[in-house]
Amino acid sequence: MTNSRKLAILGDILKHEIEHIQKLLSAIEKWYHGGTEELIDKQAQLEKRKGARENDWDDFNYELYMTNKVRRIMYASVAVALFAVTEDCLFRLCVNAGLMKVEIEKENDGSEKRKINNCNGKKIKRPGWGCYRKLIENKTKIQFDRISCLEDIKRVRLLNNCFKHSNGSMDEDFVKSFGGTLGDDIHYELERWQELIKNCETFMLKLAEQIGNQISANSV
Repeated sequence: MTNSRKLAILGDILKHEIEHIQKLLSAIEKWYHGGTEELIDKQAQLEKRKGARENDWDDFNYELYMTNKVRRIMYASVAVALFAVTEDCLFRLCVNAGLMKVEIEKENDGSEKRKINNCNGKKIKRPGWGCYRKLIENKTKIQFDRISCLEDIKRVRLLNNCFKHSNGSMDEDFVKSFGGTLGDDIHYELERWQELIKNCETFMLKLAEQIGNQISANSV
């Protein structure tokens, strides 16, 4: 199979995975809409009821609080899933461009362990976004800063990091890049998710295209 064909397949895989992210976003929106309608009905019933107890209102307020809290967490999961998709795509691009090599080693207990080396045979201990970007920029003429939508990739990456490592609050990297106050909660539910999802896809497809063009040029 040619490298151009491999990259085309990777593009199709990316589009398929992005569709799953879109479905996740839609499911969250439907869940919240349904939950909100139930709470509106419950509030109306309490307001009509004569002698509604304080405990009833406490229960209602707690349910409202938990609904909004769960909503925030569910939207944060979109950041985690979206960044995982983009990072996995970047890994596959590096492998198919010959910048990394993956080997499966058998352990003594019969289990399998994945071994990743760069194109110079040096072991990569902690593969991730920064590692993949450095490989591509050092070994090709491609510069991430010159590809549109990188800023949205960065935002998704930091939204992911803040949720996983600082309980969804703004860390130093997030504040430095996008403003805000250190330690404040991030309102994941207010992010422009449709645009972020689309722009992450656009960036990765443009990157794949540039890698493909370089591979074709080098093979001539």
